[in-house]
Amino acid sequence: MKIALTGASGYVGGAIASAFRERGYEVLSLSRRPCLPPWQHYSLGDDPNSISWENVQVLIHAAHDFTAATPSDNHTRNIAPAIDLFNAAHEAGVPHLVFISSMSSFENCTSEYGKAKLAIEQQISHLNPTLVRPGLVWGGDTGGVMAALEATVIHLPIVPYISGGNTLNQYLVHAEDLATNLANIIESQPPSKAQIIASYHPQSQSLFDILKILAARHVKKRLFIPIHWRFAMLGINIFETLRIRLPFRSDSLKGLVFANQSPPSPENPSSYRKFC
Repeated sequence: MKIALTGASGYVGGAIASAFRERGYEVLSLSRRPCLPPWQHYSLGDDPNSISWENVQVLIHAAHDFTAATPSDNHTRNIAPAIDLFNAAHEAGVPHLVFISSMSSFENCTSEYGKAKLAIEQQISHLNPTLVRPGLVWGGDTGGVMAALEATVIHLPIVPYISGGNTLNQYLVHAEDLATNLANIIESQPPSKAQIIASYHPQSQSLFDILKILAARHVKKRLFIPIHWRFAMLGINIFETLRIRLPFRSDSLKGLVFANQSPPSPENPSSYRKFC
């Protein structure tokens, strides 16, 4: 089976590509940076009709431009390119379309990241895709939000953690478990209508517990100090106004604080390992 995968050089996409190759799949890596062959240069916004669609049975779209911070930026850099990509794959006869969305994507979500993912879900639904909403990804070469949390406990002797609100508990998924879930999806028949599949361990964990586990993993004794999320948001916004780049974005914090309180239940919940 030949799979075209965007974002193959990223954290989540790279984990998916490695796991799929181990299972014997042919992975056409679509990425800005060189990957294991077969590889084709592709950036969000490039002409998707230039992609080598021949013999591709599955498209998995895992790429995302995290520099987009406004609705206009997200439409230009993420939403419109994703729509064009899926339309091109559909017109090329690719039978199975898979979009890596997010747990941050749900009705009335507040983060720009979640809104962009939700807009893509809605705009491609007529193509009958599989919409995968993974939890916070961990394991392997950590990236994304988890990498920011890990860097915090490694480098700071006093570790601030976000408090306040009722939705700070997070659902997590190991990168290999997400890849296994995706393998099961692509080995099944393409859906006759758009379907949403959640991928995460069913037991949520607090940000405080996640930080403590990360500190123990790196054998770091840390003093943990709670900071209300409103004060943390204010501080991050000030740095972003000054164009000082931080490992953690205000939009990521918004996604953590205003998370989905009623996410769809994962299939086969016992197949996911707990973060530890």
